[in-house]
Amino acid sequence: MTDALWRLVYIVFVVPALYAYFLVAALFSRKVREGMAGRRRLFRDLENGLAPYRGKKLVWTHASSLGEFEQAKPIIETLKKRDDVAVLATFFSPSGYRNSLKYGAVDYVSYLPFDTTFNARRFSKTVRPDAALIIRYDIWPNHVWRLWKDGVPLLLAAATMRRDAARKSAPARGFHRRLFSKFDRILTVSEEDRENFREFEEEGVEITAVGDTRYDRVYQRSAQARERKALPDRFVEGNRVVVFGSLWREDDAVVLTPSLKALERFEDLRLVLVPHEPTERYVERLERECAKHGTVRFTDVEKVADERVVVVDTIGELASLYQYAAVAFIGGGFRENVHNVLEAAVFGAPTIYGPKIRRSQEAERLAEEGGGLVVKTRSDMYRALLTLLNDERRREWASEVSRRFVEERRGAAEKIVKIVESYLDRDASS
Repeated sequence: MTDALWRLVYIVFVVPALYAYFLVAALFSRKVREGMAGRRRLFRDLENGLAPYRGKKLVWTHASSLGEFEQAKPIIETLKKRDDVAVLATFFSPSGYRNSLKYGAVDYVSYLPFDTTFNARRFSKTVRPDAALIIRYDIWPNHVWRLWKDGVPLLLAAATMRRDAARKSAPARGFHRRLFSKFDRILTVSEEDRENFREFEEEGVEITAVGDTRYDRVYQRSAQARERKALPDRFVEGNRVVVFGSLWREDDAVVLTPSLKALERFEDLRLVLVPHEPTERYVERLERECAKHGTVRFTDVEKVADERVVVVDTIGELASLYQYAAVAFIGGGFRENVHNVLEAAVFGAPTIYGPKIRRSQEAERLAEEGGGLVVKTRSDMYRALLTLLNDERRREWASEVSRRFVEERRGAAEKIVKIVESYLDRDASS
């Protein structure tokens, strides 16, 4: 099918269906209602918000939500070292938009307008970007087609593509081949992703493996975390701390009993339990499970005496807590997919996690190199803890593997910025 036919199918069938979906979802979801309300004055606010930066080169970055935007931050912060560059950040989700309003490296934050041909045309005309950078996967076809038509350099960064991705199946394969052909550059996180993207390759699109900016970001955050004293000395000094990050009920059903058993075996062991969602009910349940060993909530941690377990009852503390970890357990691997293993690895913490790691390349590779241990049962968890707590040489080796794993993979942000700058500066060099 030609571009025109694919566009016709998308505009006539897909766009109305998506819009109807959001209208219905708004009746039941406060998050969807918030997103729709935030778009009502979008173009007027954009025009006013970008007015002070019209004399600069404008880079537009887009991410679906806050998680993907974390990958953009090292790129943005490097770009902003130039006085002649302004950055617009847009989001699809309210959480990304709301939580980035105070991020100082961005000049203006906005929602992305809904993907109609009219909105895409008006957005391009209002913003007039010198380069567009989409992060990871949140690609909206009408916006892509409009930017391509307007001659805006379009890049896809932090791009991933699994071998069995749904986008490779018919008829999605043909649609995405034409869509990806409108990008100037596709910058993948690995050579494997690059090879998978090449199945969509069209003439004029350059596909390059540049690495993953998450390594740059966790390194930045680790430096910031070290400046914060999250746990009191009397809880940490002379003890070995195991930090359990992003726990779900499915995780603690497997790992909590063997970890409490390890507490009985090692007098210098301390546990820090960090729920992914610290609801009062969940926090109270963890306190009951660990009551025998004494618990204290994180919000009262300065009062800690002989308690051996800290239960974190707030959010946003995990990155700072990993700096104390002799060992870290990363949650999610017994639910849907393991969470971020890099936040612990950057501090040199050997990591343990459940078996659901298929969608996490870094978790798979860290396990292959020896910095991560994959466990499937309570017995596996207990053996993993004993291995790392009894054998200091083994723990130190795994620690060095983890630290080096992050350090050696830094630098993607600098590579991406150089590519973006090649488009920003091409008029001056011609």
